[in-house]
Amino acid sequence: MSSLIKPVLILNKSWSAVGVKSVKRCIIKVFSGLARFLDPIDFQLYTFDDWLKLQISSQDFYSSIQMTHGQLRAPEIIVLTSYNGFRMGSIKLNKKNLLVRDDFRCQYSGQVLTFKTATVDHVIPKSLGGKTTWNNLVICSKDINRKKANKLPGEVGLKLLKAPKKPKWNPCYAYYMENRPPSWGKFLNTKMESEILPLYQKV
Repeated sequence: MSSLIKPVLILNKSWSAVGVKSVKRCIIKVFSGLARFLDPIDFQLYTFDDWLKLQISSQDFYSSIQMTHGQLRAPEIIVLTSYNGFRMGSIKLNKKNLLVRDDFRCQYSGQVLTFKTATVDHVIPKSLGGKTTWNNLVICSKDINRKKANKLPGEVGLKLLKAPKKPKWNPCYAYYMENRPPSWGKFLNTKMESEILPLYQKV
């Protein structure tokens, strides 16, 4: 993956996490004066020009970015210069977000699944009036989905691990939690890591 599209943690003016964007977008924000680069080692803030002068560190999590006149440290965290709020994006009802909500597990058997091996099941089948909503959709293995077919869980001896519901958070794909820089941990608590970090958009 190119360093330019890797995720960068965004902090607001109060140093609270408010989102994740690509390295490319964050460089543009800092270049435009809307944010500052944060050095994850000494927590100093840097303008774009000052960041250019820094040497590449062996402790940097990301590869450096090749520039016309040298290399630029790829940022891990930036701090906004004015925005202090917390804006939540809309929560899209899709298979990826359902996988995150359901911890990548079949909600009937607990089996660990991947995007390819998982299916989405209507708890109350559509043929029985079930809706395509957060409260009626769960991640399910293909075998169990075939077994359940258009029946209710109890009719085929199945029981949900937990009641499905719409998250109060905006799910973040597992990639960003598994492969994030260690420096993010200083600004994210466990709840935020798994629940309220907005989705990273590759641009």
